[in-house]
Amino acid sequence: MNAAHLHLVVNHLPIAGMFFGSLVLLVSLLLRKKEMAMTGLGLVILAALLAIPALLTGEGAEEIVEELPEVSHRLIHAHEEAAETAFWLVEIIGAFALFSFWWLMKKDGYPFYLLLANLLFAAGVLFMLGQVGNTGGKIRHSEISYGVGKESSVASSWGTGMPTTQRSM
Repeated sequence: MNAAHLHLVVNHLPIAGMFFGSLVLLVSLLLRKKEMAMTGLGLVILAALLAIPALLTGEGAEEIVEELPEVSHRLIHAHEEAAETAFWLVEIIGAFALFSFWWLMKKDGYPFYLLLANLLFAAGVLFMLGQVGNTGGKIRHSEISYGVGKESSVASSWGTGMPTTQRSM
């Protein structure tokens, strides 16, 4: 397994953790269940921890991918910039979730507004993580980089079994 493969394996984990953490937090708000809220916060904290290897493996993946033909350095840079911003946002929500988890352990009752703030912040960070995933996917998946109309070189080569550069008209 090389660095690019490792990055592809670990970079989906923070997104999934933030998604499921947000979902569990939402359900906990609807049902007013403290234990469920703690589970949702735990998933958000786990997502923040899993973002660390995702960020750390990015540079090694870049070293491998930038040497491949038809890879845009502009797309790599856009992904890297979005990933760094998202990383710090994930770490901030992770710290906020850790504080909220501690608060739930120490206090009685159900702090609805504290948990609502966690959910809203986590949902915003999840949106940012989606953007990071999208920019990363565009690096090697040209089918998401271009439109699907006739003007698209990808769309016009579909069904031919060969790249557009090899297709004669």
